[in-house]
Amino acid sequence: MGAEYEFGASPHRTDRFDCSSFTQRVFAENGVDIPRVSRNQINAGEEVSTNDLQKGDLVFFDTGGDDVINHVAIYIDEDKLFHATVTLGVDYTGFTPYWQDALVGATRVTQ
Repeated sequence: MGAEYEFGASPHRTDRFDCSSFTQRVFAENGVDIPRVSRNQINAGEEVSTNDLQKGDLVFFDTGGDDVINHVAIYIDEDKLFHATVTLGVDYTGFTPYWQDALVGATRVTQ
């Protein structure tokens, strides 16, 4: 919690993360290997309907509106995400309309 945001940060660091290095690190610490970048992480598990999300699912976003996945977070519940953001670093944030509108898919990763 509170680790700063750094685009391209290594998942081997714990003081700085970007969104996908953070999710890769969290899953690795739980014995699950996933790819490094969000555009590849979406294919690391089983596709899940955004109406059937469960705690721990990876949720993917297109915040630029250009049909490119550019952010990933860990779904906690209908009100909360766990992720690394530019403004807050690693933190829990609300699953606000901003994130809901940018949501493009979800994956459930199990190994």
